[in-house]
Amino acid sequence: MVEFTDRPEFRPCYTPAQMFNMGIFGGGYFQIETSLPAEFINDVSESWSQSKNPDTKKNFYEVGCGASLDWWTQQKLIHPDDPNGWVEWYVKFYYGRRHQDDDRQIKRFRSFVSRHMGMLRGYQSKGRDSAKTKQNLLQWAWNHEINPSW
Repeated sequence: MVEFTDRPEFRPCYTPAQMFNMGIFGGGYFQIETSLPAEFINDVSESWSQSKNPDTKKNFYEVGCGASLDWWTQQKLIHPDDPNGWVEWYVKFYYGRRHQDDDRQIKRFRSFVSRHMGMLRGYQSKGRDSAKTKQNLLQWAWNHEINPSW
């Protein structure tokens, strides 16, 4: 678990670099050019490269999932300082930026993980599995096996 002494209620399972190195968003997350911490660029493996053509086979669970950036923007969930969304916010937060949007983003994280862990438990109680739900959780820095009781 990742811990932040100034935000103990925010405990993701992965660092941003770990998420990208494992495989998220088909290698095509940063659709809008943005400024990222140099430490993040150094921490991401050389095998990961930003692609304009995301490929679901590059995802950890080899499935596509989640809504488009357009959808998130239309829902007014994107802060102008992080035009690519939650993961961009998390990258900057992890590497030290504190921002007026932190409370909202942390609440979104907690809500998303809680909702999707409930969905995953529902599938599993019926003897099924959901690679899409697991991929979604990974894209929100969560590992369903590390903390299955959320």
